[in-house]
Amino acid sequence: MNVFLDHFTKKHPRIACALYAWKHGGDMDYVKRAMRQNPLVMQVRSYGSLNRDKNIYYIEFGDPGDGFFAEYGKLLKYLYFADRFSLIPVIRFTEKYLYAEKDAVNGSTNPFE
Repeated sequence: MNVFLDHFTKKHPRIACALYAWKHGGDMDYVKRAMRQNPLVMQVRSYGSLNRDKNIYYIEFGDPGDGFFAEYGKLLKYLYFADRFSLIPVIRFTEKYLYAEKDAVNGSTNPFE
């Protein structure tokens, strides 16, 4: 690493972290640890015959430790995946989600709304 970049990343650790993630993005072990799950694992399930002609991609969020923008970034990745493979995304934010309220807000219990 050159002297300027070394000095700059020591002064700005978040940029150093982003550069590290960019550099190791092809390392599947790193990606699994960073996402806290294997992004290539999918479970195929059948929920009846009502939408048998559609491939629905069910996305569930509920990690209480992530902030709003971390969850939003993950959501964008999942939506990109759904779009890339022509899947219909269905998103559910669970009661464990950091921003979930105990009571309904404006008639909704969906924290994303």
